[in-house]
Amino acid sequence: GLTPEPSMPPSMRGVIDLYGARVPVIDLATHIGGESIEIGWNTRIVVLAVSHDDRQHPIGVLVDAVHEIAAIRLLDNAPPAALAAHVRSDFIQGTGMLDGRLVTLLDVGRGLSSGELVAIAAFGQVAAHEEAGA
Repeated sequence: GLTPEPSMPPSMRGVIDLYGARVPVIDLATHIGGESIEIGWNTRIVVLAVSHDDRQHPIGVLVDAVHEIAAIRLLDNAPPAALAAHVRSDFIQGTGMLDGRLVTLLDVGRGLSSGELVAIAAFGQVAAHEEAGA
């Protein structure tokens, strides 16, 4: 389950245990400028690998629901999809096509501040250090 951590930045909702590793979880709606996600039956945590300091760090992203997983190619010179007007521009990677519709593609790593990435990286190192028994 999702466990709150008092030492996490305010944007983080807590941590999950993923195969013995503690993974911080952010609320994606809050990060893109919306209201906090209320956890319900369809709420999911999508685990991503975010690059920072030439290393990959796992981060969980709390989302309202997952409807489909698809490989989507980034389109060159495509107009932004409708969602783009409601999303912080630093999160937007570009536009893609899915089932004949334009969709906005987000890059969660780009939308996190360097301070948030440092906190995530430090949290992962502390968790790994604790697990090693040091």
